[in-house]
Amino acid sequence: MVANRHSAAVSSLELKGISGNPPHRLVIINNHTFAAGDEQDVITHEGRIQVRCIEIKPNSAIIEADGQRVELSLPR
Repeated sequence: MVANRHSAAVSSLELKGISGNPPHRLVIINNHTFAAGDEQDVITHEGRIQVRCIEIKPNSAIIEADGQRVELSLPR
């Protein structure tokens, strides 16, 4: 039951923006700013989840959250 709650929290993470030029890019995920390598708690409607930014690409970011590696893309 706990795993389902955390999976829902990961799916509620949203990449809202990317700024800067390589190698100094920043991303905004659920109103929290990350550089590659940053780790912090992010609040979602499902609860608090620990997020680590692995890599920032031109239109997406690879993160680790709740033991899952996920690529978040900018909205189209």
